[in-house]
Amino acid sequence: MVTVTWLGHAAFMFKHSGFTFMIDPFLANPNCPIKGIPTGIDVILITHGHSDHIGSTVDILKANPSCKVFCNVEIATYLSKKVSNNVVGFNKGGTVGIGGNFKVTMVDALHSSDIDTDEGILPGGTPAGFVVKGNGTSFYFSGDTDVFSDMAVINDLYQPEYAFLCIGDFYTMGPVQAAYSVNKTVIPMHYGTFPALTGTPEELEKCIKTNTKVLTLKFGSAYDM
Repeated sequence: MVTVTWLGHAAFMFKHSGFTFMIDPFLANPNCPIKGIPTGIDVILITHGHSDHIGSTVDILKANPSCKVFCNVEIATYLSKKVSNNVVGFNKGGTVGIGGNFKVTMVDALHSSDIDTDEGILPGGTPAGFVVKGNGTSFYFSGDTDVFSDMAVINDLYQPEYAFLCIGDFYTMGPVQAAYSVNKTVIPMHYGTFPALTGTPEELEKCIKTNTKVLTLKFGSAYDM
């Protein structure tokens, strides 16, 4: 089993047999149960360039010298100028082994991806989602996106058991669009962090017309997938 812990917003930590990876580690969000910068992190995955997704990546890398980051080429170029850690840039359709018997495929998303810096806004490539497989589980992580027809391709091709979907609305799709795209078990994310993100898991459940299960995680609580 793979243990997942929601760190608030779209930040998650995954553990299996001593291997730990994070996705979009925005640890400064008000719901994050982690205080300070964690150690023992082996890998970080980043879906796109916005500050609420790159988040604490640079600080985590500095505290974890052997940690690797996997992201698109543009974000990798940016991060490589900030840290000396191993930063791996790949692209949509590509599959990489991240360690711990996990493989990750980068897939599409509909959003924006510029990187906010003290020097101004930098190009962050195009946004992405991930399909993660390994150790008896598989899941689709949408990143920030609107619903799009190729979600059906992702489902048919990779057949993930779980789907982590943004539901907050305003900056991403809300419950109505997420309900249209769900399959099997959906874990809602990217909601409740700020007042603008008004979508809720309850609304999502009301909108779903299939037998899809909504699994609502609590901040800081571990769940075995």
